[in-house]
Amino acid sequence: MDSEQPVIKDKHLWSALLKAQAAAGGVMKNARNDYAGYDYVSADGMVGQLRHALLSNGLMFTRLGWRILQGSVDSTFVLVHGESGEYVEWTSSMPVVETKGRPTDKAVLAAVTTALSYALRDLLLVARVDEVEVDNRTTDEFLQPVQQSSAVSSLVRDVMDEADRRDDGGVWVNGCIARASAIDGVKYRTLEELPTRFLELMLSKGAQ
Repeated sequence: MDSEQPVIKDKHLWSALLKAQAAAGGVMKNARNDYAGYDYVSADGMVGQLRHALLSNGLMFTRLGWRILQGSVDSTFVLVHGESGEYVEWTSSMPVVETKGRPTDKAVLAAVTTALSYALRDLLLVARVDEVEVDNRTTDEFLQPVQQSSAVSSLVRDVMDEADRRDDGGVWVNGCIARASAIDGVKYRTLEELPTRFLELMLSKGAQ
């Protein structure tokens, strides 16, 4: 007796996503921080440049909602294949980081914006831009323990001052914390929780 063929769940959805990833190219920097003198991709620019790759392959991506939970914005996203009705839903968390001159409401909105940009980047495997570059770190550096000292506190203050000078300060800080969490496999929520190497990289990149 012939054995039954395995059923691939949501095959139309994954096939369409494969095509969308193949169609998604790099994103052009569409915004500029005049104070620091660098160009970057805004969240609006990310959405505007990548939505065609999804829509042209019959895919709809959206955020169903978000809530603030334990100092983070938890967002629920969904990807739907319109023709088949297949969909996948997931939740992501982005820390809310307040800095001098950036109150809670602005910090929350920055986290909401950053979460959307990161979800879209990850979905289509788009190269990240203007973030802390840590992929070339050694294993020993990855395993470096978090140091809580006056030197770390000074680094945190310097990073917060740098964030205040940037037009995209809140988004920048949230993005760096999220990237550090992904690299180390640890859910960092605040700058104070970041290992020294990440704080130093943020300052070195932010000063460029």
